[in-house]
Amino acid sequence: MSAHVFHRRIWIYIITGVGLTLAYSALRGNPWQGGATLHTVMESMATLLAFVVGAMALVRFYAHKDLIYLFVGIGFLGTGVLDGYHAVVTSEYFKPMMPSDLPALIPWSWVASRLFLSIFMVLSGFVWWQEERLGKKIQVDEQSVYTFSALFTLAALLFFAFVPLPMPHYPDGALYRPGELVPAVFFLFALVGYLKKGDWKHDVFEHWLVLSLIVGFVSQAVFMSFSGELFDFEFDAAHALKKASYLCVLTGLFFSMYTIFRREEEIVRELDFQKRAIDQHSIVSIADVRGDITYVNPKFCEISGFSVEELLGQNHRMLNSGEHPRAMFVDLWRTISSGKVWNGEIKNKKKDGSYYWVDATIIPFLNEKGIPFQYVSIRTDITAHKDDKIVLQRSKEELEQYVLEINSARTDLQHQAEELIELAENEAFLNEKLKYEADVKDKFFSIIAHDLKSPFTALLGMTQLMAHSADKMGQEKLVEFAGNVHESGQRVFELVQNLLEWSRVQMEGGNFEPENLVLQTQTEECCEILRPVAEEKNIALTNKVNTETVFADRDMVQTVIRNLVANSLKFTPSGGRIDVMSQNGGDMVQVTVADTGVGMSEDQAKNVFALDQKTSTVGTNGEAGTGLGLPLCKDMLERNGGDIWVESIPGEGTQFHFSLPSGHAENSK
Repeated sequence: MSAHVFHRRIWIYIITGVGLTLAYSALRGNPWQGGATLHTVMESMATLLAFVVGAMALVRFYAHKDLIYLFVGIGFLGTGVLDGYHAVVTSEYFKPMMPSDLPALIPWSWVASRLFLSIFMVLSGFVWWQEERLGKKIQVDEQSVYTFSALFTLAALLFFAFVPLPMPHYPDGALYRPGELVPAVFFLFALVGYLKKGDWKHDVFEHWLVLSLIVGFVSQAVFMSFSGELFDFEFDAAHALKKASYLCVLTGLFFSMYTIFRREEEIVRELDFQKRAIDQHSIVSIADVRGDITYVNPKFCEISGFSVEELLGQNHRMLNSGEHPRAMFVDLWRTISSGKVWNGEIKNKKKDGSYYWVDATIIPFLNEKGIPFQYVSIRTDITAHKDDKIVLQRSKEELEQYVLEINSARTDLQHQAEELIELAENEAFLNEKLKYEADVKDKFFSIIAHDLKSPFTALLGMTQLMAHSADKMGQEKLVEFAGNVHESGQRVFELVQNLLEWSRVQMEGGNFEPENLVLQTQTEECCEILRPVAEEKNIALTNKVNTETVFADRDMVQTVIRNLVANSLKFTPSGGRIDVMSQNGGDMVQVTVADTGVGMSEDQAKNVFALDQKTSTVGTNGEAGTGLGLPLCKDMLERNGGDIWVESIPGEGTQFHFSLPSGHAENSK
């Protein structure tokens, strides 16, 4: 609120309080004399105003559940009952039936009405004070407030109907009606509380409520307390000010509700704008708790081929493509039935029998008890993206086929080389054999170079597909595709490395040069090389190898360790760990590479070292391994007098163990 408005409201409060008091001082002693009929008319008007104010305040409360409106509403409704009772029992018709004369009955029944309203004004301020003290919203039992109001009102009605009342005024005292000070004090407490609360600075209703409390306090403390007899100037002026205080609250309610209506109208317009924006880009539907469709937007009809009439009232099962297992839908319904949001990719069937893919988010709407009563589904068409993934999967399969063909060609060449060695009987033939082996190696590398062109061509095709489809996918998906292409290229590079190492071992026997090696040094070098990859995947890679020595070829040891750790990195998800450990078994030293990855079944573990076999275990990037590194490790270890084996549990991890001959501590490197 601006400083101008703040100061203006402060001056309004001061002028109202001081002005009414000064007006009384100027008009005191006025010979005005009203009558019972005027009093009945004025109280009837007060009754009507109180009922209207109370009803509007309760409507405001049940619309937004603000406790101040509960107490104001019930306070004015009870006041309306007491004002009406006050008007009836003091009328010409009913006054002979009452146990008290009018000079006693009228002031006391007036005080009851004012006391009831002032108490509820204090209670409304007390609730705010409690919330401020506790630092949170408090819960008030509405039924208890209604019950208290009804009991107070009923007690007042019965009291005035059966108990003779004493005279309430003492003309010779300092105050003619000291009983009027009790509601005046309560009005003052409520006024101080609301001024301290400070919402009058920006809330139009509380501004008018503060004005009402000022008028109510002045009418009780100044006018009514000095009324010397029935229907004199002070008496009628206090009654007029009571209605003025009611009108202040009514005015505040009108302004408040008008502000709410304007704000809700703006919210409706904003929601309508958002709905139109969503309808332009998203496929939206609403279903009840049974899954029956109650609303679809035009985008839904456009992609499914069904009209609105054909979809409304139908179950979402009519779009089931049969692509997904029942367990997926069980999980979906379990999630949204518990009040949680579900997100996933779903394949749906169109009216013409064709299919489309959507990325769906299903949002449950909950009632007051936290139970879903409807589900809103917002979907995005990802059919083109899924088609691109199919192309990439086919390229991957072609690449795997090329690897198998290379392995087959290598095996054939190896058999031919072995046959030529068996035919070598003299020096001339051996020379010819060496020349032939050189030719075989050249041919082998030529075949590798030729057959690797195809997977590289597939990789280029993927990147070209990404380039042509870039305008159809978001930046995030484009980065994901580029990452897949990079990983495919990296796997081809690893394949070439392993093929070259395999060829060297097979053609030349490895040319191993065993020596005493400190195992810890060799494993640490390999771990440092692969540590950046582990850190990128948030995998803890630890080297727990002791200072044992082994008698083995340095390059062979590092190749084995590097292949095993790289393999574990490939099949360990983000957040896992890989440990490299060792154990001295006397003549042999055992090394273990243990991970917390996806693991393997028993059948997969049996074939993991076979060159012509390939495990179907899928890595964390969604791709299987090349299947060449592990056979290479086994072959090299066996040539060096060692062995390798595996232990694995699906979903828990894998442990690769290999053994090497022990070395001697002296002269180790």
